[in-house]
Amino acid sequence: MDYDKAIELEPSYSAAFYNRGNAFMEIKNYVSAIKDYNKVIELTPTMSLAYNNRGLAKVNMGNFLSAVSDYDKAIELLPNYADAYYNRGIAKFRLNNKKAACADFQKALDLDFKQAKKDIEKYCK
Repeated sequence: MDYDKAIELEPSYSAAFYNRGNAFMEIKNYVSAIKDYNKVIELTPTMSLAYNNRGLAKVNMGNFLSAVSDYDKAIELLPNYADAYYNRGIAKFRLNNKKAACADFQKALDLDFKQAKKDIEKYCK
C-alpha cells in the first residue's frame, strides 16, 4: 500500500501513519518513524503500540531515557503489554539500571514473553 497516498487522501488516518512508521523502522529511518508515531499519538493518544514503537526508534537512536517514558506510557495504556515491559527492560539496562531492567524482564516473562527468559539468565543471575 502507498501510505503517502493514503495520508494525502485522509490526513487523519492514523493507521497509515502507523504503518508508514513501521516501514521507516524497517529501513532504519528512525527520525521519520518517530515523526509518524508522533502523528499517530496526536491522532490516537490511546494507541499503546505507537508509544512502544516510538520507544524502539528512540532506543535505536541511543535515546534510552526518552524511550523509557514511551514504554511507561504504553504500559499505562495496556498494563499487560509484555513487549513494552521487555523493551523498557532493554532501555533501562542500557541506562545501567540493571535491577529495574531485570524486574521488567521478569514481568515480561510472567506475561509469557519467552525472549525475556534468555535475558534474565544472561544479565540477571
